[in-house]
Amino acid sequence: MLNQAYFDAIDTLVHECQSVKGLDLPKPITVYCTAILADKLDKPQWEPQPNWAERYLTMRSAQDAKDLGDTAMWAVGICPMYLTRRGMSRSYYVQIGQGAYLKAADELNQELYIQLSTHFLYISEFLKQCVSIQQDYALVNTESST
Repeated sequence: MLNQAYFDAIDTLVHECQSVKGLDLPKPITVYCTAILADKLDKPQWEPQPNWAERYLTMRSAQDAKDLGDTAMWAVGICPMYLTRRGMSRSYYVQIGQGAYLKAADELNQELYIQLSTHFLYISEFLKQCVSIQQDYALVNTESST
């Protein structure tokens, strides 16, 4: 279940990012990105189990595919340095995310998931910028309070 307080706070952050960075996404994609961030925010165990490849190869449903695509989007946009330390290239996770979203498009909102797959890199960069702007604000607030 999505925490509404997280969603509202992240929605504000996403809109600030759009304003400050000049990045804009279609409304459905913006709402979806906000939901991904709110959903994954307090989940310390976000990596697929047992591993990325096995999860990708054993997806059985559109929901499995959606979940893996969301996790890949989170990983590429929010945790890129963590993933590269795991020994795989960024493109590995991008391809998993794109493929998972295409599978989700078979049964879920086809237009949305095809857009998520097609524009995976741009959207993950948008998420990265949202986190960056939050870190910039936190740094400014820390420096001004000392």
